[in-house]
Amino acid sequence: MKFIYGLLVATLVMSPLLASESEIETKYHAFGMGVTKCVEVNENIEKEEFQFVLKVWLTGYMTAVNSILNKHSIGLSGPDIGRSIEAIRSYCTVPSNEQGSISEAAETYWRGRINEMTTTVAQ
Repeated sequence: MKFIYGLLVATLVMSPLLASESEIETKYHAFGMGVTKCVEVNENIEKEEFQFVLKVWLTGYMTAVNSILNKHSIGLSGPDIGRSIEAIRSYCTVPSNEQGSISEAAETYWRGRINEMTTTVAQ
């Protein structure tokens, strides 16, 4: 009987905690580093750890671009990551882009580059 009473008390005590935990879980989504604002980029771009995580994110971004462009025979490779970081840095230092994100900076850069590469391949 003590066991059942203890279990009942534990259930009553834990119920609000478990309910609030599941409520919290629904607020989180996996966006990755792409949603990082330029303000934060400008504060951290020189930090080695920040650049490492940015390179990991860019690798995934470029993998997605490669999978979309595979029929156009335009490959994106390692040196493109360095160019991407510099493009993100340049984009984020423009005062009007302060609330922009890493993904917006990468997309702006790669749209232009892909248009250039597509034109070159077509010629």
